[in-house]
Amino acid sequence: MKCTALIVTFNRLEKLKKSVRETVKAGFSSIVIVNNGSSDGTREWLSSLSEPGITILNLKDNLGGAGGFKVGSQYICSYSNADWVFFYDDDAYPEINILKHFSLLDTSSYRIFASRVQDTYGRSCRMNLPFIRVPS
Repeated sequence: MKCTALIVTFNRLEKLKKSVRETVKAGFSSIVIVNNGSSDGTREWLSSLSEPGITILNLKDNLGGAGGFKVGSQYICSYSNADWVFFYDDDAYPEINILKHFSLLDTSSYRIFASRVQDTYGRSCRMNLPFIRVPS
């Protein structure tokens, strides 16, 4: 199963460094990073990365999170053979065993999955809970 991580960033270099480090450790087949026109040294740091399988898309302007994910998604659809794509911002990072856990899921009946977002204490992040119960 080929899994690609798509990370969108804008002017949060220190958070991005952790996100990329943890994403590499998790063992994704490829990583696409969309730099949304950062002016804080992000472009320079990204150009120094030498890990295989990392693609950098440097945008001139900040298209916002949705715009960055659109550009990254279009790139992946055009140039990647990924079976699954994991989307997240520069302030998030995957749990080290995410791909192992994901491989145990029955993906035959589903096309989209969402992860539980936790804070550093293992609690669910309220801002990532659009509703407390599933609407009927």
